[in-house]
Amino acid sequence: MIQIRKANIEDKESIKHILCEAGKSEEYILDKLLDFSVCQDGSDILGCACGIIKDEAVYISFITVRKAYRKQKIGSSIVKAILNTADLSGVKRAYMLCDPENFAKYLRFERLECKENNELIRKQFNDIYHSSDVSSSGSQLSLYWANLEGYFKPCCNF
Repeated sequence: MIQIRKANIEDKESIKHILCEAGKSEEYILDKLLDFSVCQDGSDILGCACGIIKDEAVYISFITVRKAYRKQKIGSSIVKAILNTADLSGVKRAYMLCDPENFAKYLRFERLECKENNELIRKQFNDIYHSSDVSSSGSQLSLYWANLEGYFKPCCNF
């Protein structure tokens, strides 16, 4: 059975493997392991993403799914779980580093176009992840944002 859940210490090697397979650095994992969420099927970890709440916003990065499981909405499911947790915690803004753009648009994120805001939020990512490598200007990842107010519409009216 497939489930999305917060990562635990036992997931460390699986997350490192998934990140390495995708050509992403796993050096940040030890420090941020418990901020990751994973998609698990039985004993297999299929994908992961990191979501960190700071200053009334959630910062999402390292969205990665094993090649054999891509295009099955696993990455978007993990991100939605992170967004749901943030929304329930009262967070109103979400920022995400990702590629390609259609993934962000599917999740109703918009590209952060304003150069000053883009640089400010990238600095926040760098501070959170304690590295300039995560969101440097030369990074191939684009920066997107979403307003979480009303993002999850109630399914029923009472």
